[in-house]
Formats: sequence, structure tokens, C-alpha cells
Amino acid sequence: MNSTTITTIEYSTIIYLLIIILSTLGLLFIIPFLLIILIHHQSHTITHLSAVNVSLTSSVYFIIVLYNHINGLFYHTLSSQSCLIVSYIMVSAAASISYALMLQALSQFIFIVCYRYKYLLSFKIHLVFLFLLWLISYTLIPGPCLLKKVLKYESVLYLCNIDSTSIFIIVYLMFTGCLIPFLIIGFMYFYIMFYLRRQHRTRVVPFTIVTIHKKIDRNLQVLRNIMINVIIMSVTGLPSLIITILIILRKANVITTIYCTLFTLIGVVLITITSFFRTKNIRKIFLNLVHCRKIN
Repeated sequence: MNSTTITTIEYSTIIYLLIIILSTLGLLFIIPFLLIILIHHQSHTITHLSAVNVSLTSSVYFIIVLYNHINGLFYHTLSSQSCLIVSYIMVSAAASISYALMLQALSQFIFIVCYRYKYLLSFKIHLVFLFLLWLISYTLIPGPCLLKKVLKYESVLYLCNIDSTSIFIIVYLMFTGCLIPFLIIGFMYFYIMFYLRRQHRTRVVPFTIVTIHKKIDRNLQVLRNIMINVIIMSVTGLPSLIITILIILRKANVITTIYCTLFTLIGVVLITITSFFRTKNIRKIFLNLVHCRKIN
């Protein structure tokens, strides 16, 4: 038993270090992204509000994962009460990322399809949406975990985690925290594409054709950015889904759960990095600051 435990620890150390490095890397991109948007007043738009929300949810996830795995690798000192809080935030933060991506898609759906309803285009309404999605992510989704008492300290991994034997909770989290928001994103994306194609074919007077085409191209560019994020999370989340199914079927042990965190983290880090360089004005401001620094 001791040799098994030692082997497990040695094998997990590499994964823990990789998770710590990825979490730190994600934070290093998020911090300047948020600072640039905060300082640059022209970036105070609803589109950037959605991007900031994705960054904030991701940063919470990075910080709590970083804390959990640093403790698991070096200290092993978390109490059961502390572990309950850490596990709760991890579950909530992971779900909030999916719902933040859904809010991005919803915002574009409103601006492209429901633009006639002016009250939906305001900052206040988007802040209400944002508040509701954070409320769902931090209450409704992790709530059953508290009721079922499945948030615990995993002594084999020295990590705060969800009890892998609780099939109901695992299935519940998989549907509410991942599948439902991504299905909604997929529905909105395909409806918007259908709407834009129909709008493109509509007969219009000549002088408005260029304007409409520019607007459609701009909308398509935003949609591409959203779908890049969704594709990244879908591809990196597929291994986690397979591992989850294996856990449900009792074909995987508790050690494999760290790979769910690893693959999810890779997806979130990739979204953070690509979003930073795909946001044109953010990229431009950042490169100008770097250039000015080199000159000085």
C-alpha cells in the first residue's frame, strides 16, 4: 500500500506542477487584459463587458485551482471546513466560465436578432444578466453538492475534490455546469447564422448594401471569436467528459479526476491567451505599451 501511495504521489507531482504553471500563465494574461480595459475608456463597451466577465470567472478558477494544488503538492494542511469552501468555489468557478461564454453569445444574439428591443441593449440589462448567471453558478449549481455532502478532502491526492462515488452529483454537474450552457450557445450561434444569411439575401436599396455588408462582417467576426472559445472548450473538455463517463461506469479511479482539472485548465488558459490577442484594441494598446517601453 505504501509503495502504491508513493508511486501515486510521484506520478501526480508532474501533473500538479503543470496545473500550477498553467494557472499562473493564465493569470499573467488576465491581469494586463483587465487593466487595459479598466484604463482605456473606449473599451468600456458591452462587448468588452462580456469579455471581462469571462476573464473574471477564469481568474477565480485559476486562483482557486492554484491554491488547491499548491497546498496538495507542498503543505497538505487544509481542514475539512477549508476544503469545503475550496471545493465549493472550484465547482462554482468552473460552471461560471461556461455561463460567461453563454452570456457572450446571448449578448450577440440580442444585438443581432433582438436589436429592435432597445431596452435589451443597455448596460443595465447586461449587468442584470451577468448577476443572474453568477447567482446560478454560485448557488443553484453547487447547491446539491452541499446538500449531498460530497465536497471533501481526497487524502490520496491531498486535494479538495468532489466525491467520485456520487454518480448523481457528477451527472448533475456535467449537465448543469457544461452541457446546458453549451447547447444554448450552439442554438444561438446557428440561429444567428441563419438570421444573417437571410438578411444578406434580403433586397435592399443600393446605398445601404455596403453598410449592411460591413455590419454582417463585423457580427460574423464576433461570432467567430465566440465559436473559437466554444471549440477550444469542447475539444479540451472532451477528455474530461470521457473520464467522467468512465467514473460513472466505475472504470476509473479517483486519481484520474486530476486529469479533468488539467484538461479544463488547458481549455481556459487557451481561451485567455487567444482572447487577449484576438481583441484588436487590447492587442494594439499592449503592443504600443511594449514598444514605448523599449524606446525608453
